[in-house]
Amino acid sequence: MITRQLDPRTEVITVQPSALLYETLRDFVPFPSDRRYPLILPYGYHMIHFLTNVRLSALLPDGTDAIQSPGPPFTRRMWGGGSISFRRPIILNNSMFRCEERIADVQVKGQGNDQKVFVKIERAVYLVMNPIEQGNAGGIWPPYLVETRTLVFMREGRQKAAAGTTTSSPKALKPMQTPDFSHTIIPTASLLFRFSALTFNAHAIHLDKQYCRDVEGHRNLLVHGPLSLVLMLQILDDHFRIAGREGFREVIRSVEYRNLAPLYAEEEMKVCIKRKGDIAGFGSWDVWIEGRDGGYGVKGTVRTARTPRRVWQAEVGAIVQAGAKEGDSTSLKENIDLETKSASAAETSIEDETIPHNTPAPSKNRASEVEHSREEGVEEGVEEENAPYFQR
Repeated sequence: MITRQLDPRTEVITVQPSALLYETLRDFVPFPSDRRYPLILPYGYHMIHFLTNVRLSALLPDGTDAIQSPGPPFTRRMWGGGSISFRRPIILNNSMFRCEERIADVQVKGQGNDQKVFVKIERAVYLVMNPIEQGNAGGIWPPYLVETRTLVFMREGRQKAAAGTTTSSPKALKPMQTPDFSHTIIPTASLLFRFSALTFNAHAIHLDKQYCRDVEGHRNLLVHGPLSLVLMLQILDDHFRIAGREGFREVIRSVEYRNLAPLYAEEEMKVCIKRKGDIAGFGSWDVWIEGRDGGYGVKGTVRTARTPRRVWQAEVGAIVQAGAKEGDSTSLKENIDLETKSASAAETSIEDETIPHNTPAPSKNRASEVEHSREEGVEEGVEEENAPYFQR
C-alpha cells in the first residue's frame, strides 16, 4: 500500500464552503462571532477542501471510497486520529492551493476477527503561485499546513458480529482532571448531514440510523471524527478570542488527537479545555470530548503561541491588502471591524506598555510583518517550515 500513488488535489479556496460550515456550527458553539463569514480559513476547516473525487459507482457498499483502503476483508473504516501543524494562515481570497498526499505507514494489529489495519496518511497544503504551472507541485512555497491522519480498517466479519449489540457500551476511560472550561453539545442528525455534504462523505454510519443499528451494531448515527476535531478547535479558538489577556491573542500552532470511543447523534457530548502550561510565550492545552457516560470520546493536545493583540489585529487588517478585490473590499472591511470589536470585548483598551519593548511596532507592510511574526514564533521541536515535507 505504501507504494500506492495518490493524486494531488488542486483547488481555488473560496469563502463559501467555510461560510456554510461556520453558519452550521453557530448553534453549537458558545461564543459565535458577529462576522458574516470567516476571513482566514478557521482551524480544521481544511477538512472541507481537497476532497476525494470519486464516482458513485466506485463507492463501497457503506458509502466510503477505496482510495486508502487495504481492500477486503478490511472494509469497515473508522477515523482513528491524527495531527495538524498550522504553518501559515490561508486567506480566503480565491487563491489556488495544492494538497499532496501519500500513504506513509501501514500496520496490522490484533488477531483473528479483532485484527485491524492502521493506515497513516500524510498531507501537505501548498500555495500555487502560478495556476498555469500547477504541475510544479506548488513547491515555490513551504507548506501552509501539514497533517497526518490515521484510518483504522476492521474486518467485515467483526462488523457483522457486532450487530445486535446496540445497547451495550464498552467500559469508558474517564478523565482524571477537571476542565478549566467546558461546553456541552447535542449533535443533531441535521448537523451530521450538513457536515457529510460539505466533506463529500457518503459513509452510511453518519447518515443511515438503521444501517448503524443493523449492520454496524451502533445505537445511533456516529459523529464524524473530523467534525469532533473542528468543534474542539473552534470552541478553543473562540475561548481565546473572548478571554484574551494582557494585550495578547493566543494562536493555535498544532494539535494532536485520538478518537477513543464513538460519539453519537442526539446524545450529550462535552467539549473540555484545560491549560497544561505556558513557557516563554508558548502554551500547551489538554482538549477532550466526553460522551454521555462521562468517558473519553476524543483526547488531544493543542500547542499555542501568544501574539501581541496589535500584531494579530494587523494580521486581520492585512487581509484587505493581501487579497480583497475591489468589489469585495467594503464587505471585508465590515467583517474586520466586527472581528476586531469582538476580539477586544474583554479588553476595551490596549496600552503600549502591554507589548514587550522588543516587539516591533506594526509596519506599513503588514502582510510581511505578520509573516515575520509567525516565523519567529515557531516552537522549539517543530519542523522547520522550509524543510521538504515528505523528507523523513
